[in-house]
Amino acid sequence: MGQIIDAADIASDAPLIDAAEVVIIGSGPAGTFAALRLLERGHNVLLIEAGGDLPDVDASPYFRFQSRGRQVPVEFGLSWQIGGASNLWSGRCAPLEETDITAAKGWPFEYDAIAGYYEEAAKILGLLPIAELKKTDTGIPGSGAWAALLSSGQISIKRFQWNTPPFNTGTCLKNILPDYSRFNILSGCRLLSFER
Repeated sequence: MGQIIDAADIASDAPLIDAAEVVIIGSGPAGTFAALRLLERGHNVLLIEAGGDLPDVDASPYFRFQSRGRQVPVEFGLSWQIGGASNLWSGRCAPLEETDITAAKGWPFEYDAIAGYYEEAAKILGLLPIAELKKTDTGIPGSGAWAALLSSGQISIKRFQWNTPPFNTGTCLKNILPDYSRFNILSGCRLLSFER
């Protein structure tokens, strides 16, 4: 059975990292799904998370924002906690599309390189396949000013759907801990450097 270990409760020289085959930084959606795939393949995984169980949305020590000569709090949809920002999600899922992900726009790959992952994510979240989502009616008439603007290529329609209830990776991680003895989460641990 895996466990959540508070970094404050272990010695600095504990062999936790040495025992792991794979160390993942961050327990948000990307870290969680990477851990799941590795665990399914039998790997020993350590997930390191800066936060704990409770939300911590104050990013001001890490992101500075000035307004009219004073520093203002930065709270923009992230949380230092197990599950990361997914704990704050409303469930709205709007995937990027072929027009968004191209080498011409600075991406190191084309959309086709990640399309399969979008389909896998849709299955995990219980959403329509991306190809089906693209077929949904936008409600925009086929003629008139809106139709002309769309046909000009200056804007594109972003279709989205709702994951109900919203998928929460913090809950997902806690639910899978009993299934994997080779899985640990180190919480309350802000990683500053990593040496091997």
